[in-house]
Amino acid sequence: MHRFASSDRGSIPAVLLTSIIVGGLVVVLVAAVLVNQRTARFDRSYTTVLQSADEYVQEAAHHVIRGDWDPAGTAPVGTVEKNYAGATCTAATDGDVCWSATKTSDLTWEVESTVAARTTANDVVTRTVKMDVVDRPRFFIAAFADTQIRFTGGNGAASYGGGGWFTGNGIVASNEDIRLSGASTGVDGVHLFNWDNYNAPGRCVHTGGNDCDDVLADPAVAPSARFGPRLQVGGDRLGTQFIDDALAACGSPLPSYTSSTDGATLSNVTFPRCVDNLTFDTDVTIISGPIEVYVAGQFSMANGVDINCPAGGCSSGGGDPDSTKLRIYSDGGDVTIGNHANIAGAIYAPESRCAGNPSNAQGAIFGSMICGTIDNQGGWQFNYDDDLSRLGSGVFEFEDYREE
Repeated sequence: MHRFASSDRGSIPAVLLTSIIVGGLVVVLVAAVLVNQRTARFDRSYTTVLQSADEYVQEAAHHVIRGDWDPAGTAPVGTVEKNYAGATCTAATDGDVCWSATKTSDLTWEVESTVAARTTANDVVTRTVKMDVVDRPRFFIAAFADTQIRFTGGNGAASYGGGGWFTGNGIVASNEDIRLSGASTGVDGVHLFNWDNYNAPGRCVHTGGNDCDDVLADPAVAPSARFGPRLQVGGDRLGTQFIDDALAACGSPLPSYTSSTDGATLSNVTFPRCVDNLTFDTDVTIISGPIEVYVAGQFSMANGVDINCPAGGCSSGGGDPDSTKLRIYSDGGDVTIGNHANIAGAIYAPESRCAGNPSNAQGAIFGSMICGTIDNQGGWQFNYDDDLSRLGSGVFEFEDYREE
């Protein structure tokens, strides 16, 4: 019997071929792992850097809010404040952090943060985020009432600024009803806030025209859309806590002020910050402002008095009454203005009834009036002072967050 031995003649090439294939796969696998690790490191760093950039842009925003770099609030538009944690802001390298705040308008800053992190010896991840920080003006409109505005014939709303008149910002607005009576009533625009909850065109009536179609601003005029969200009294835009805080800080008892007995020439150095009742029964001249006064009780103006009017008087289309020199904040008491009375000032009374003393025909407000309700017997003229739109309230909002 013959036995045949098995041959190894074809095994060696097969083993070599298998080794080559396995080796190639290992090389490919290792390369893939390395690439994936590098990608993962890059992605992780990319995400981490964004988080850091967001952190520092928030820091820049709060730096603006605190006013650390512009405590007087007088920095001109275009001013840039920068803070560097690394070598430079424009050529970021490993570990660099920088932020900047650029004043783009009187009440708006663009804040920017750039963060860089090294992922490998040759790779640096850099990400930049920006957003706008806006200080909302407290006196943003000619006349606003939380619940109702009622003009009884011959009323109007215009605006002035920069020495010129009729700048198109004579806007009246309410969260609820607006009644404009008489064909001679004319305003630059009407804004209906609280539209989501009260979307009835009939809430605004102009008996001298076709409903409110002839006075609704078109196109919409800043600072709000024609129809907008509710402005909540006690909320951010119409906050009232700062009034309570100011009155509490003044202590008690609070003095009352009457111009005929306590002086009709006012200075911000001597005028009381807080009063119980504020009464202007004679003409009042402000020689030094701004005067900010917080009123716990009633604010009243007698018939025919002129408050803070320039030498030529307060008149629509003439002069340039500086309403920024007098700012009155009411804690909810009545605001009463007499017949033929004129005032250049900003009146903030979102919880108050603003009406006559007892009647209030032919009065004029140069500045802004914000009330719970506004009611008059006719002939009131509201003249918004555009300079008020450049006075911040300290209520900041973040807008237009973006990566660049």
